[in-house]
Amino acid sequence: MKTNNNSKGYRKNGKKLALASQGLALMVKAMVAVAAVFTVAITQAEAGDKPPKPGKGILHYFAQDHMENAGVVAEASGRVTIHENGKSKGKAQDIHIDAHHLEANATYDITSGAGQDTNGTSSGTVSVGEITTDRNGNAVVDLRDKGSGKAPAGKGKLPLPSELQPVHAIQQINIQDMNGAVVLSADLTTPDKFEYFVKTDMSGGSVKGSLDLKANVHKGQLKVSASGLEASSDYSLSLNGTPVTTKTTDGKGKLKIGWELDNPADALSLQTVDLLDSTGTAVASATLP
Repeated sequence: MKTNNNSKGYRKNGKKLALASQGLALMVKAMVAVAAVFTVAITQAEAGDKPPKPGKGILHYFAQDHMENAGVVAEASGRVTIHENGKSKGKAQDIHIDAHHLEANATYDITSGAGQDTNGTSSGTVSVGEITTDRNGNAVVDLRDKGSGKAPAGKGKLPLPSELQPVHAIQQINIQDMNGAVVLSADLTTPDKFEYFVKTDMSGGSVKGSLDLKANVHKGQLKVSASGLEASSDYSLSLNGTPVTTKTTDGKGKLKIGWELDNPADALSLQTVDLLDSTGTAVASATLP
């Protein structure tokens, strides 16, 4: 039986049409994918055109100091460790006290020479709470924002009093016996180890500025960057109300000015940083927490 040539032609044409349809479908899918890529790229480009949101202030503080034995309990020793990490909204603060070789099963009072009030003066001694040693005369205590208020024998958590916040301003921590005698004491104005880092905004009016402060036991320095100032004019850097150095802006009113502290630990008592114009008026300021 002979095959109809027209039937063969139809089949060949049908196959060609099917292949053409598949190719067209693939092309459409490819075009859709390309369009999606361009849409994403355009969206990202538009988002990139928007001005970035201003960064938040950053603060990091770590200090550690071995406690000095006052001679009341001969073998007593201790160590204080402080952490503070925070941004412009909210802080995480804690104090860790590790004491050894005190009287066994004895109660002691933790007191602190608090930092500075809003006027920059000492806010006095604060009673933090009581701890009880274990049978070996040891005690480990954590002071935190959400402490339980109870410190069982040898170990516990106590609430962090508001008078001790921020913790980087604490000057001293003592462990006293029930007669009020200081047994162990940590001087946190000159800790054995410390790291202090602050980055914050100093902008005011048309002036844009920022402060970077870095300090440890070896070195303490701060840098201020500002723009929007008067071109080719003198500006002074002021720390706690005292001008320490002067520098001239460039032709565009930009300035980078810095200062190295003679005593790195002085960074812990720094309250205000100001940029002053030639009349002594603050054009950019930062108040440290």
